[in-house]
Amino acid sequence: MAAEEQSHKSHRSRRAGPSAKRKRQQQKSYSKNEQKQIPKAFAFNSSVKAKRLQARSSEKEQRRLHVPIIDRSIGEPARYIVLVQGPPKVGKSLLIKSLVKHYTKHNLPEVRGPIYYCIRRLQFVECPNDINGMIDAAKFADLALLLADGSFGFEIETFEFLNILQVHGFPKIMGVLTHLDKFKDLFFESTGIPNGKLTTFLDSFVVKFHPLSWRAAHPYVLIDRFDDVTPPERVQMNHKCNRNVTLYGYLQGCNLKKGTKTRDPIIVSIGWRRYQTTPVYAIEDCNGRHRVLKYTPEHMHCLAMFWGPLAPPNTGVVAIQNLSNNQIVYGGPLANVIFISCLSYCSVAYYASCTFPVQAAFRITATAIVWEFNHAARIVKKIKLVGYPCKIFPKKKNTALIKDMFTSDLEIARFEGAAVRTAAKKEIYQPKKKGGQPPEGIARCTFEDKILMSDIVFLRAWTQVEVLKFFNPLMTALQPREADLAGNENRCRAEEEHNIPVPFNKDSLYKEPKKVQPTSVPKSLQAALPFASKPKEIPKRLKPLLESRRAVVMEKDEKKVDVLLQHLQLIRPEKKRNLKEQQKKKQHEAEKAKEERLSRKLQREERRGRYREQDKLKKRTRRSAEA
Repeated sequence: MAAEEQSHKSHRSRRAGPSAKRKRQQQKSYSKNEQKQIPKAFAFNSSVKAKRLQARSSEKEQRRLHVPIIDRSIGEPARYIVLVQGPPKVGKSLLIKSLVKHYTKHNLPEVRGPIYYCIRRLQFVECPNDINGMIDAAKFADLALLLADGSFGFEIETFEFLNILQVHGFPKIMGVLTHLDKFKDLFFESTGIPNGKLTTFLDSFVVKFHPLSWRAAHPYVLIDRFDDVTPPERVQMNHKCNRNVTLYGYLQGCNLKKGTKTRDPIIVSIGWRRYQTTPVYAIEDCNGRHRVLKYTPEHMHCLAMFWGPLAPPNTGVVAIQNLSNNQIVYGGPLANVIFISCLSYCSVAYYASCTFPVQAAFRITATAIVWEFNHAARIVKKIKLVGYPCKIFPKKKNTALIKDMFTSDLEIARFEGAAVRTAAKKEIYQPKKKGGQPPEGIARCTFEDKILMSDIVFLRAWTQVEVLKFFNPLMTALQPREADLAGNENRCRAEEEHNIPVPFNKDSLYKEPKKVQPTSVPKSLQAALPFASKPKEIPKRLKPLLESRRAVVMEKDEKKVDVLLQHLQLIRPEKKRNLKEQQKKKQHEAEKAKEERLSRKLQREERRGRYREQDKLKKRTRRSAEA
């Protein structure tokens, strides 16, 4: 029986080759999927290993949080703001007085504003209890001393201030308990700050201040004091005159950024070329219109268009406004720009500039790339034309001739069909402007309603802005380094060097509102007038009449009637709205029924035509079969 048994060769799976490799990858992916689906089945086998890995991850996170941040600001560092906050009557002013006495050995009778200690560069500020003051103080504080009444407990102002700090960077916080002397019996022990040792903690906090990145990139000025520099003679003559006040403070964060003005000359470096040009800045609206900007915007991009040689798209661009090496200016702009050469657009975004207190200002105005080149200027600006009626047609009261709005018939033809309106905000209906009336520049306008000779007519429209064809290549290769560029200067610097007064527009000045005097009728004319036309001049009473001051006390029934009338007046608009909706619904249903009748009629005619064609086709086939 044993001899009859036959042994077969066992199957041996492949251990090399593409099929074996593919099988191993499938097994790995299957094990990973199982681990994702059932994470508890693949947990740690050893509790010691799990504890060690958990401690290691916590240490890595704490090391990441406590990495020292390097303060890269140049020059003298800003003063540190110590904010004292707490509820009323908790001892904020007393704490500031005590700190000042400890540092300066002088008594401070009253706290009237921020106090600056020069040696340690500490500035003590008392936080007001109103919510607006707490919001402003939370934005500039480097260290917040939160005072709490130990005999009473925490109050709502402390928790409100903590919520405000969470949003605005959360600086260093230190809690201080006061009024602990009210506890007569010492029934607990606490390891607090010994008497007079608060200043040592403040000094240690000063070394460990965590500079906030957002605050370092966005400049702000904290006003320390102000002086009234108004001449005393003006104040003596009029106590309510406008005062001239000088504000003093320390610029913190970074220098205040400057923006460039449209058509101010800049030096542009594109590829191998370096030349001077005058850009026109613009921004693209949501409807695709490129609207001109007077200055470059803050914290956002914009477009620029200027005249220059062609450059391929995505070419790097650097813009400089000043090439002088001797000008000492504090601060300057730093920008990221997307330029377009040869009547091209650019996108500008101004970010934080650095502080350069001893050398020339940061001269890089903008950095950019070329977006596109196009010879057609597509930048527009809004204009407002003002006109006055000079003639109103007697048959058509809503048609008039408008003067002082245009200067030629060519301008009228350009704006033909535009919408105009009067000061009473009457929209025009099917506006038409036609030139040709003498003298030249008078337009005929048709309004929705009748127009008066005293009305003022406005026209708001968009006009194209021309880009100045200015291209000045720089020939500075053979000039000495000390020589300045002999090119165009910006308007502000030219006015400052040549003592040119700043031009002003008379329409921009303040004007006193016109008071229309009442019409005075002579007494002789009043005597000749009939009684109905005589002016009824009633002298103004110093006190109102008794009837107007007397309170109306209603009876019980009258009060019910009054309440009922109030309820009816309250539901009256709702009834009107429901009635209007019902009328709209009926009108819609009638229109829908009319459309359905019309569609049924059209369908019936279509069916008749189709049946007629089918009948004709059957007759033709029958005739052909019979033939």
